[in-house]
Amino acid sequence: MAKKQFQSRDQKHGSVAKKLAITKQKPVSKSKLKHQLKSTKHQIEQLNSNLKEFEDVRSLLTDVKKPEKKGNSLDYKDLKQDLMKDEERKSKNTSVENDISKQLELLTGFEL
Repeated sequence: MAKKQFQSRDQKHGSVAKKLAITKQKPVSKSKLKHQLKSTKHQIEQLNSNLKEFEDVRSLLTDVKKPEKKGNSLDYKDLKQDLMKDEERKSKNTSVENDISKQLELLTGFEL
């Protein structure tokens, strides 16, 4: 039985030794570290620019206003306002037409 305990201890320690061997890393050269640092900085800059673009698009989308829904097109108040506007335009147009016709009469009178 003593042998079995001894063997199980070796097996346990052997597996720990293998784990330690796997986790140990070799030293990295300075030039390789610099290269990794530069590539990491570049990746961070790209992510920041992408984040800025994303925020810009998000703000533009939130700024877009939804069109207001109009109520019933046969609303009494709207129809009355439209009628008033039409009457004002009509009176302005008639006054402009009268002025133009008077000016035309004067111009034709000068030619004779």
